[in-house]
Amino acid sequence: MEAITIESLIEQGKALKGSLERSPSTGWYYFSQEEDYTSWKFTSIRSIEYMFRNDIGIDYLKKAIDNFEKQYRHPDTFSQILGVLESYKAIPITITIPTSIDQPSIQINNSQLQNQEQTQSLQILVDLIKDELNGRQLKDLKEIIQSDQDEETKKKSIKEKFISFGRDLAPSILANIITNPQIWGALF
Repeated sequence: MEAITIESLIEQGKALKGSLERSPSTGWYYFSQEEDYTSWKFTSIRSIEYMFRNDIGIDYLKKAIDNFEKQYRHPDTFSQILGVLESYKAIPITITIPTSIDQPSIQINNSQLQNQEQTQSLQILVDLIKDELNGRQLKDLKEIIQSDQDEETKKKSIKEKFISFGRDLAPSILANIITNPQIWGALF
């Protein structure tokens, strides 16, 4: 048995959508192999619930399936199910709403492989730093990092360079990093 992925669920769903047939007598749509749809539906729900535990999109998936089944299984409503699955592929993180009113926030936990988590986190940090620094400041930091100095000297030079940029710059960058939902969600 091959591993179940979001991509495989989407591909199976597209194949199922293509196999929908319309009854000439009622005008309603049906699957010639009903058991294939039933199996795919429950596998999709179970897989998404497992991969994205407590995610707010799970309800959207169930509602899209319910809507499809109530709307005479029209291919357009089946596209809603595929749309929910595509959203998990496009944004592969878990988004939960906290149950406590004391914390009006959305917690984000990455549910992909650790390598992807690190790449995403690193890119977030890079973007946050680039947003705060101008081109000349980035160039100055790059020169220090690429220099032949030892690591401790580089750290000292970077600290001094940040001080020369202005005392508010480093705290501003740190504040942006900490208040980013994807970062602070991982911290707390």
